[in-house]
Amino acid sequence: MEIKQLEPKDKVLTFFGEIKSNTVENTIKDIVKINLADRDYINKCNQWAIDNGQEPFPVRLNPIELYLSTQGGTCYDGIALHDVIAASTTPLEVICSGKIMSMGVIVALGANVRKAYKNTTFMIH
Repeated sequence: MEIKQLEPKDKVLTFFGEIKSNTVENTIKDIVKINLADRDYINKCNQWAIDNGQEPFPVRLNPIELYLSTQGGTCYDGIALHDVIAASTTPLEVICSGKIMSMGVIVALGANVRKAYKNTTFMIH
């Protein structure tokens, strides 16, 4: 049985544009897919430990990197994305680029780690 975590390059997501149902849905699907793959990886690691007479051990996961640039958008769709980011069992970092406006700020606040490029503009109202 091969036990392999997703490569870091497979955990890079981008969200550039308006926060609305179809754009948020795609990002949520990607986050959930990575979480499921990581859950499977953790289960395989724990099973390997048990099969080899050891106690299961904490598994360090490569984080999801979500590059975000948005002018904002609809409140309910943004809250849905925020909640999925906050509930992610895989650590999730938001890297802010360009503009983070309105609902985009709320989305970014859901992440475990938030980073921003030097020239990123934030707008809160």
